[in-house]
Amino acid sequence: MGKITFDSIIKKLGLIGLLTIFASSGLMAQSDTPCEGAQRWTDGAGWVNGTINESPGNNDTKGIVACGSAANTQSQVAPFNNSVYNSSSFLVDVSGLNCIDPSTGLVVNPVNPTNGEPIIWLNFDVRANGGSFQIQINDNSGDNVAWALYSSNTSTNGTSTAANGEELSGDCSSLTLRSCGVESSNTWNTLPVPDFNATTNYYIAIWDQDADGDVQVNNFKARFGCGDADVLICNLAEGTPTTSCNDGGTYTVSVPIEGINGEFYAYDPNATPTLSTSVCLTNSSDTNVTSGTLELTYPQGVDYNITIFEATSSSPPIAVPNGACPDPDGTLGGADECTVNVSGTAPICFICPTLNNESPDMEVCVDNQEQTLSVDTDVDDIDIEFVWFNTAQANPYGGGTPIGTAVTPVGGTATSNAGINFATAGTYYVYAILDTDDPELTDSNCRPFTEIIITVVPLPDQPTVNVTDATCDAAGTATITNYDAALTYTFAPNDGTTV
Repeated sequence: MGKITFDSIIKKLGLIGLLTIFASSGLMAQSDTPCEGAQRWTDGAGWVNGTINESPGNNDTKGIVACGSAANTQSQVAPFNNSVYNSSSFLVDVSGLNCIDPSTGLVVNPVNPTNGEPIIWLNFDVRANGGSFQIQINDNSGDNVAWALYSSNTSTNGTSTAANGEELSGDCSSLTLRSCGVESSNTWNTLPVPDFNATTNYYIAIWDQDADGDVQVNNFKARFGCGDADVLICNLAEGTPTTSCNDGGTYTVSVPIEGINGEFYAYDPNATPTLSTSVCLTNSSDTNVTSGTLELTYPQGVDYNITIFEATSSSPPIAVPNGACPDPDGTLGGADECTVNVSGTAPICFICPTLNNESPDMEVCVDNQEQTLSVDTDVDDIDIEFVWFNTAQANPYGGGTPIGTAVTPVGGTATSNAGINFATAGTYYVYAILDTDDPELTDSNCRPFTEIIITVVPLPDQPTVNVTDATCDAAGTATITNYDAALTYTFAPNDGTTV
């Protein structure tokens, strides 16, 4: 047995320490989050100051899925920065999703990644208003590949240098799971974007379900980044609704929409009519119509609750015709995925005034007029007119003779600025109506009125007295013609008395 010396012990301990250091540094170098392990896809279009460069140079940062059928390909994609899976650092769980095998179109159930096994994180983008895109993943012949697709909860039009040295887009620390699948082989996965109006920054995780210590894909391909794939997927985004008041006691709701591949309707049982005309949205390889407006009309005061749906929905709120628009046919992004609800309160439109408490009917003598007329109203910003007719009117808004000019109510009461002055005795029908020339009167169906009946009586006939002088043979007489028993007659004899 050899002699053990102090020096040999120190040397052995030193060797163990070095091995421990190397082992520790190897573990520390492993990356177990998307931010640490993500690499930028090296093909497709690129960003230049927030705009898209469809033909970037070899040294430019790329990674935007291009339009059209040409497949942009990155080959031999392997884990970056010694990336491994650690469920405690970032959980990848596709067990609750319907993952699709694109080769068969059937739902599959991939095995979640195994802790400590290598994992690929690849970052790429789909442009705003693209709507859908296609990817294809070819494995390395010995790997049983599965993948999970995440989108960043923050959208950016460009990349920035991440802590791991890569140019990455969005926020790699805040992701939402969107889809999952397995190897594409020579078929394609057609996928919708979550927000049609914004750039989508994607992070895709790829792993080997066999967990044999390595993973690599021969090719990662992407194409049809403008929603122009041969597999049509609909995508729908509603804008902010606006309301406008109409004549006739109604208002209209206008809802702007953007999207691709579908014929869209708006429906609300409270609207009149309940169904809108349709808007046909296509894609960049068709007529490239990706926006439109849906409108419904309501009685004033009725709130709106609109369902926007695609014509081929399996459960539409109302049966609709299906025109010549593209019909979505994707498993993801099919017609049933393109339904939204828009609700809101009715706007405060024109309120038709009420007219009441008008001057009472009256009887006046033809020589005792100039009385003013008045009416109460609950709106002070619409002028009032007083007009008269010789006969009663079912609708006094048309014709008639004005009494003065239009007046503005004060304190809820409108008083004519001229008195009545009828030339002859008779019955007159005076109406308080709204001034139809007032710009505040926006509802042509708002025509309230009140009626005041004025009876003008004539002057009484002047009585005449015919006197027959007295003679010696006969007494004198005085005869009153046009006698009216309602009048008082006074006689004044010559003796200073009255009778």
